[in-house]
Amino acid sequence: MDQRLLNPISTRELERRWAAARREMAERKIDALVMQNNNDWLGGNVRWFTDTPLSNGYPRSVIFPASDLMTVVEMGNKDRETNLGGKDPLNPGVGEWVFSPSFFSVNTPNGCEAERKLPEPSNT
Repeated sequence: MDQRLLNPISTRELERRWAAARREMAERKIDALVMQNNNDWLGGNVRWFTDTPLSNGYPRSVIFPASDLMTVVEMGNKDRETNLGGKDPLNPGVGEWVFSPSFFSVNTPNGCEAERKLPEPSNT
């Protein structure tokens, strides 16, 4: 558990949430959920799935597949990727961690977010 989190969510609770979401996804034949947030005032689905509060207006997007680890895309150096393999205690359930320079207050007409190639699912 990260000591900086004010009210951390236990791994057991996160796993319960993921299982509940995946049950609903299976019933509705949904392959993946995609969510995004950029502030910690309300928490939102990103916090509910990852226990990561957001701050300073930096966006964080999460792809939650029906049968694989999550992929997280957030503000950072272009083309930087890290494979956490679901083993990082500060990012439980996250497989791929992908970075892209992205600010909501800056217009990016070059399409860097749209052109960003996401990693293929690992099917682990």
